[in-house]
Amino acid sequence: MSRRVVHLVSSPATSGVTATIKLVARGLRDRGWEPFLVHYGQQVGIVPEFINEGIPVYQIRAMPSSCGPLRTWWIVACLRKLLRKVSPCLINAHSFDADLLAARSLASSGPSILITIQSFSYVNWAKKHLKDYDRWGNRFSTLIPVCQSLGDEIRNIPAMSDIKTRVIFNVPDQRFFIPLEISERNQNRALLGFNSSDTVMACVANFHSVKGHDILARAFKLLIDKYPHIKLLIAGSAGSDPERLLFQKTVRDLLEKEIAQGQASIVDPCYDVRPILSAADIYVQPSHTEALSVSIGEALAVGLPVVATDVGGNPEIVINGRTGLLVPPAKPEYMADAIEGLLRDPILRQRLGEAAMKFAIECLSPSALLAAYDLAYEDALIQ
Repeated sequence: MSRRVVHLVSSPATSGVTATIKLVARGLRDRGWEPFLVHYGQQVGIVPEFINEGIPVYQIRAMPSSCGPLRTWWIVACLRKLLRKVSPCLINAHSFDADLLAARSLASSGPSILITIQSFSYVNWAKKHLKDYDRWGNRFSTLIPVCQSLGDEIRNIPAMSDIKTRVIFNVPDQRFFIPLEISERNQNRALLGFNSSDTVMACVANFHSVKGHDILARAFKLLIDKYPHIKLLIAGSAGSDPERLLFQKTVRDLLEKEIAQGQASIVDPCYDVRPILSAADIYVQPSHTEALSVSIGEALAVGLPVVATDVGGNPEIVINGRTGLLVPPAKPEYMADAIEGLLRDPILRQRLGEAAMKFAIECLSPSALLAAYDLAYEDALIQ
């Protein structure tokens, strides 16, 4: 039997979505699955990597101008032709748009469609297209939300309520599970301007208002006078989007004094997260909304105690009092209190960090994700 799997995604640009595609496509080749990438974006991101590794890549090119506004029709027609050529046994569609396009491109007796759902944006999308999901949703075999809270939201959509669901956590890259050496930590702290007496709080998130950097900035300002040895390190990009650039400026303005005095710093762009995490003592995620944060997973994997907001999938990996501390969103005073508890108690920081690493190894390792996808694929073949 063919074990060809088409990974269908709108854009192959570097993102959390394509990070998962990379891991699954590469990892499951060793288990006999033959991956193909099909997209209708630009030839960027993971495309060159896949081509170099011998993973076939198919791009659905932009439609001719003669087609007018019929973009969806064009993609469906091209995708239908491509799928006949590739003849996959499974299609793994990644998030919204790709799922309905896959369903519309197949006969009712075609290969099973599994949908990896990365964010709550999918729920908002589906609610705006209920008629489409009522019509095409019966062709979906399995939904794979990245956290249980996201799965619960999807089940509230009538057309999706009876579709088999498997929660599979997003996971960090394997290199985050390589134990930190003292030499690596000291080197990265020195490069970032920290000394041995500093206690460093890190946050890794691209600038977007939902990520709550401004809340973290306000929490930090509540602590700095009382704990002058603490430092704040924010790593993330604003890109070229005007709204994100404006939000980044808001955060910079809030921290203007602390940045000028070297107590806070922003790393933009950040090409490698591990040096940031290896230099930190505490990880903080102040998001207003979140599905499953890979950045939190990376922090857990390197053994950092985490302070995170009690939203979305965060409580599923930041287990309050065990792997970290949870606080309400948009409450800088609560966040400051939780951070202060860790600043005052090094033993608590160590205990939470050790438990965080153990949890990550057991539940967030690449091998755990690959085993879960392998099982989901096998089950889809026999449905």
